[in-house]
Amino acid sequence: MKSLVWLYSTCSIIGIFVLSIEAYEEQSARRSAGKCEPLTIPMCKGHVPYNQTLYPSHTEWFTGHNSQAEAEPEINNFLPLVETGCSSKLRFFLCVTFAPVCTVLEEPIPPCRQLCLDALQDCDAASRRIGFLGTTPSDCMKLPTQGLCIQSPADSSDAATTPSLPTTQRETVTRTTTAAPPTQTQAPSSGFFKQDCKCDCSCTCPKN
Repeated sequence: MKSLVWLYSTCSIIGIFVLSIEAYEEQSARRSAGKCEPLTIPMCKGHVPYNQTLYPSHTEWFTGHNSQAEAEPEINNFLPLVETGCSSKLRFFLCVTFAPVCTVLEEPIPPCRQLCLDALQDCDAASRRIGFLGTTPSDCMKLPTQGLCIQSPADSSDAATTPSLPTTQRETVTRTTTAAPPTQTQAPSSGFFKQDCKCDCSCTCPKN
């Protein structure tokens, strides 16, 4: 009897272990299966300096979406706040979050924490004024301050212009590299990505 109990327990543990591995592999595959496609979300199309986005957009920092059709209703919830003009960075932040820019990488690049904070803190008063109950600055804490991320535009507007995206230097060394984007991907001609190693590094994507 004890042998049967032991065998049952062992099989159960092995079964749970196998299921855990399968779940992990499924999640990993889902995260790495992103493909570039034309940006179609009206709030972003023509308002951000790229025209290709990456879907599915699941990452460890954002639940993400399987398609633009799935993401569009959620980003549209922020439209009343965007239309207040409370922050020149808000639309850009929302678009790189809900419609991640397409790059040579297989996973979406997150917005930097500072971009999130700049956009949402600027709009705090407007959010309270119109009774908006969406994302708050505290939600920015899960976004990265180091590693590759989308940095904050300097004085960007909602017009379809290429913003100048600064790199904040914490050390005296700044390294600039050039990364060719996927075919038919239009990316800013100025620094677009920030990558913190021991210094801040910016990746410049040329226009096609």
